Amino acid sequence: MRDKFLESHPLERSQQSYNIKFLDTNTGEVVARTDVVYNDAVNIAFSPDDDQAAILSKSLITICDIMHPEKCVSFNPWPRKDIFFVKVAFQTCNDLVIGGISLEDSGLLQVWHRQDPAGFECVYSLDFGRSWNILLAPDGLTFIVVSYPTTSYSWNHDTAQFDPVHFDDQEHIRWNSSPKYSPDGKLFACWSPNDSHVRVWDTRTGRIVSKFLTSWTYDIAFSPALIDHPLGDRLTALRFRHENVISLFDAYNGHLYGQILGQENIWRLYEVERRWHTMAPTLV
Repeated sequence: MRDKFLESHPLERSQQSYNIKFLDTNTGEVVARTDVVYNDAVNIAFSPDDDQAAILSKSLITICDIMHPEKCVSFNPWPRKDIFFVKVAFQTCNDLVIGGISLEDSGLLQVWHRQDPAGFECVYSLDFGRSWNILLAPDGLTFIVVSYPTTSYSWNHDTAQFDPVHFDDQEHIRWNSSPKYSPDGKLFACWSPNDSHVRVWDTRTGRIVSKFLTSWTYDIAFSPALIDHPLGDRLTALRFRHENVISLFDAYNGHLYGQILGQENIWRLYEVERRWHTMAPTLV
């Protein structure tokens, strides 16, 4: 199975617009190109088998078959234009979760099922109150509504709906404090300006698995679950304010494992997140 990531490339230099392409992270080879304009893309998600990508742009969701991009299909989940959708994730290869915020700052979350190559049906909808932001897990099974108070929800497979779940210390979850899910959606981390701690939660139980003191944290990224390693072998990468160093912590005990020296202030944690297996960090 190929690992894929997204890049943009210019359509025409005079227009300064870009469209989205897919690259193989092992070879750098372009495996697919799309007509979706990069600047319009709000959120992008991959299916569990990595064969599809859902691109949320303006009022449309475009589903791309990565190996056959000519088979892309689009649909508009909310033609009324009073909801701005900000998040999308695959629950299964045929089920999408999308989250949005209305003009009055109330939240909406829906599950859409793909019935055939071009047909989509809304099979679940949840309205919730005032929302500043929606944090949706990559696996579409957990989401957090950042508001006052912050609330969390987890997908109930038996009833096919989202149920409220309590996160320990969830008052420390802020939309502007580098919140981040692990690639598999099983862990969630956030830095709190209230006590300068990073907390890592188990999204299935809402319990804190680690809590450690750090400097002002700008970015957070998780390593993926490593093949042939126990689930606990997972690192959390942090980038601190005004520092050109990425610090690697054990996600389960907060132990500082090492640091990666940045290069000319161009490090971004999405680069670390997609290149865990290929980069050769310098530990100091």
